[in-house]
Amino acid sequence: MSVVESRSVLGIGFSRAAASTPDCDSVHGVVGGDTCSAIAQEFSLSTEDFNAINPNLDCDNLFVGQWLCVAGTSNN
Repeated sequence: MSVVESRSVLGIGFSRAAASTPDCDSVHGVVGGDTCSAIAQEFSLSTEDFNAINPNLDCDNLFVGQWLCVAGTSNN
């Protein structure tokens, strides 16, 4: 979405950049006791890389069955 298009959607004077979406090649289903740091370590990911491929993830509120990206690329 371009800035012009976003203004027409959001109203005059309001715009925002299109959100980037990471490309995920492999996922992990959260099981009881999982934490973001443990999952990142299990899949040899730095905290920065794990967060980049899982944008907007709330690590304090993981739930069983939630799918997390464990291999992929960020578009940042």
